[in-house]
Amino acid sequence: MTRLAPVQHNPGVSEIEYDIECKLRFGSMVEEPLRKALKSAVEGKRAAWYGPRPVVSWMGPEEAVVYLVVRGSADQASAVPVLVKDAETQAREWADQAGLAQAPGGITIECQASARA
Repeated sequence: MTRLAPVQHNPGVSEIEYDIECKLRFGSMVEEPLRKALKSAVEGKRAAWYGPRPVVSWMGPEEAVVYLVVRGSADQASAVPVLVKDAETQAREWADQAGLAQAPGGITIECQASARA
């Protein structure tokens, strides 16, 4: 029987922490029960995110911000676009779980990532 060496994830590539901020803008006012549902969907699950639980903050009845901490490649040029895309996908899934995916007026999600200092 041949033993295989363990597969390493990105061998030789160091990882760093990134802060990600996703703005969710809704085309119309979101009622309180749906705001609570989004908060529960985001903060009630860890998903695959590194570090503290994601946090959602409502900036008003039509805009929420989700804050995440993730680990990614130290090569920011290649890591940031992937992290942003993954965060946008996750934010859309949370909105869907909360019943906001089909919100009147639609939803736009914009995420940005920056390396932690």
